[in-house]
Amino acid sequence: MIFNLNIRKKLMISVFIPIIGLSVMAIKEIATKKREYDEAVSVQHIVELSVKASELLHEIQQERGMTAAFLGTQGHEFDALLQAQHQQTDSVSLEFQQFVGRFDFTPFGTGLQVQERKIDDELGRVARLRARVTDLSINVDEALDKYGRLNTQLLNMISSAAAQSANDGLNKQILAYYNLLQGKELAGVELAVLSHTFARDRFDGGMLNREITLLSQQNTYFKYFYLLASEDIAALAKNMENQSAMRKVKLMRQLVLQKSTQGDFGVSVRHWFKVATQGIGELKEVGDGVASAIRTQAQEAASTALVQAIRQGIFHFILVTLVVSVSFMIVQKLLLQIASLTTTIKQVAEAGDLSLLVQVVTDDELGQTGRVFNLMIRKFAETMAQVKLSSEQLAAVAEEASVVSVKENRVQTSQQTKTELLVSAVDQVSTSVLEVAHSVNVAAETAQKATEASSEGKAVVAKTVQAIDIMSSMMNEIQDDVSDLAEQCNQVGDILDVIREVTKQTNLLALNAAIEAAHAGEQGRGVAVVADQVRLLAQRTHDSTEEIQQMVQNLQQGALKTQASMAKGYVQSDFAANQARQAGDALEDIFTAVIHITDMSHQIASVTKEQSVAAGLVSQNLTIISDTGRENVRGANQLMTSSEELAQLAASLKKLVEHFHIGV
Repeated sequence: MIFNLNIRKKLMISVFIPIIGLSVMAIKEIATKKREYDEAVSVQHIVELSVKASELLHEIQQERGMTAAFLGTQGHEFDALLQAQHQQTDSVSLEFQQFVGRFDFTPFGTGLQVQERKIDDELGRVARLRARVTDLSINVDEALDKYGRLNTQLLNMISSAAAQSANDGLNKQILAYYNLLQGKELAGVELAVLSHTFARDRFDGGMLNREITLLSQQNTYFKYFYLLASEDIAALAKNMENQSAMRKVKLMRQLVLQKSTQGDFGVSVRHWFKVATQGIGELKEVGDGVASAIRTQAQEAASTALVQAIRQGIFHFILVTLVVSVSFMIVQKLLLQIASLTTTIKQVAEAGDLSLLVQVVTDDELGQTGRVFNLMIRKFAETMAQVKLSSEQLAAVAEEASVVSVKENRVQTSQQTKTELLVSAVDQVSTSVLEVAHSVNVAAETAQKATEASSEGKAVVAKTVQAIDIMSSMMNEIQDDVSDLAEQCNQVGDILDVIREVTKQTNLLALNAAIEAAHAGEQGRGVAVVADQVRLLAQRTHDSTEEIQQMVQNLQQGALKTQASMAKGYVQSDFAANQARQAGDALEDIFTAVIHITDMSHQIASVTKEQSVAAGLVSQNLTIISDTGRENVRGANQLMTSSEELAQLAASLKKLVEHFHIGV
C-alpha cells in the first residue's frame, strides 16, 4: 500500500506522477506536431506524384486528340505530329515510371499501389493501341475509350492521393486540383471528339450527344474547382478563360452546336486542333499553378509543423527540467526538515536529552513545526528543571519529616510510659486517700485513742503530703511533656504545610508537562507518561500529607485535652497537699485540741472524701491521657511510615527527572 511507504517515497511519487503526466502531454503534443509535419511532407510527396501523373495525363490527352484527328482524316494528316507525340508521351511515361519506382507507398496504404499497378498495366497496352491506330484497324470510339481508361486510372491515382491528406486546407486545394484535371480531361476528350467531327465536317453517330455531355460535365467540374480553389488560383483560372485560345474554343463550340444538324462547319481540323491544344495548355498552366500553390502550402505547413514541434520540444523540455529542478529542491528541503525533526524527536525520546533542538531549514509548516517543537523542548526543559529542584526539595523535606517522625515516635513512647506511671501513682494516691478517710473515721470513733495514735497519724499525714508532692511534681513533668508534644505537633504541621505546598507545585508542574506533551501529539507521548507518573506521585504525597495532618491535629487536640486535665489535677493535688499540711498542723496541735478532734475528724473525713473524688477524676483523666498517648504513638508510627514512603516517592521522582538531560 502506498500509505505504508516512507515519506521520501511518498514525496517522490507525488512529484513524479505530475512530471510523468506533464512529460506524456509534452510527448503527445510533440507527436501531434511531428504527425502534422509528416503529413505535410507526405502531402508534398503526394503533390509531386499528382504532378507527375498530371504531366503524363496531359501528354496522353495530347496523343488521344491527335489519334482522333489521325483516324478522322483516315491517316492522311497528323502522321508526323502523332509520331512526335508518341515519343513525347514515352519520355514523360518513362519519367513517371522512374518516379513511381522511387516513390515510397508504405505510408499511404495499398490503395495507391493498386492504382499504380493498374496504370502500369494500361501503359503496357499503349503500344498495341498505337499499332492498331497506325494500321487504321480501330475506330475512334474504341481508341478514345482505351485512352480514357488510362487517363481514368491516372485521375483515380490523383483522387486517391487527395484522400491521403488530413490537412483540411491542403485537402481542399488538392480536390480543386483534381476537379480541374477532370475538367481538363473532359476538354481533352472534347478535343478528340471535335477533331474527328471537324475532320468529317459532321457529327457521326452519337458524337453530338457525347459533345453535349462533355460540355455539361466540364461545367460541373470547373464549377467545383472554383468553389474549392483559393482566390489566387481562381483569379488565375478566370484570367485564363479570357485568353484568346479559350475564347476561340468557346466560339467553335457554339458554331458546331448551331450547325450540328447540317454540318459544313467551315473549320479545318488542324485549326481546331491547334486552338483546342492551346486551350488545354492554358488549363495545364492553371493546373501547374494549383500544383505549385499546393506544393508551397505543403512546404509552409511542414515548416510550420517542424518549427512548432521544435518549439514545443524546447518549451516542454525547459518546463519539465524546471519542474524537476524545483520539485527536487522542494523535496530535498522537506526531507531535510523531516529528517531533522525525526532525528531530534527520536533522540529526545530515547536519550531524554532536552538540550537537543530541531534544525529549522524551511519557513513552511514543517519549519514552523520545528520552531514550535524547539519552544516546547525549551519550556519542557525549564519545567523539568523546576521539577528536579522541587523533587530535591521534596526529598530533603521527606528526609527531615522522617527524622522528625522518628523523634516524635520516641517522645510519644516515652510520654506513654510516663503516663502509665502517673496513672499507677494516682491509683496509689486514691488508695491512700481512701485509707486516710478510713483512718479519720476510726479517729473520730476512737478520739480517746488520738493521743496514742497521733504519732502514727502524723507519720501518715507526712507520707500523704510527700505522695501528693510527688504526684504534683509528676503532673508538672507530664504537663511539660504535653506542652512539648503540642509544640512538636505544631512543628510537624508546619513541615506538612511545606510538603503540601511542594506537592501542589509538583502537581501543577506535572499538569503543565502533560499539557505540553499533549500539544506535541505522538512525539510527546513519552513525556506525557512521565508527567502522569509525576502527577500520580504528587497526588499520593498530597494524600499521605493530608492523613499525617489529620493525625497531627488529633494528636494536638489530645495534647490540649491532656494539658487541661493535668492542670485540673495539679490544682487538685495542690489542694490535697494543703489539706494534708493542715492535717499535720492539726496533729501537731492534737495534744492541745483533743476536744476538737471529733469536729476536726468530721472535717477531715469530708476533705478526704473530696480528695477521693478528685483522685478518681485524676485517674480517669490520666487514663484518657494514656489512651491518647497510645493513639499518638500509633500516629507517630504512621507518620514515620508515611515519611518513609514520601522519601521513596521523592527518590523515584528524582530518578525519573534525572532521565532527562536538561542542559542548564
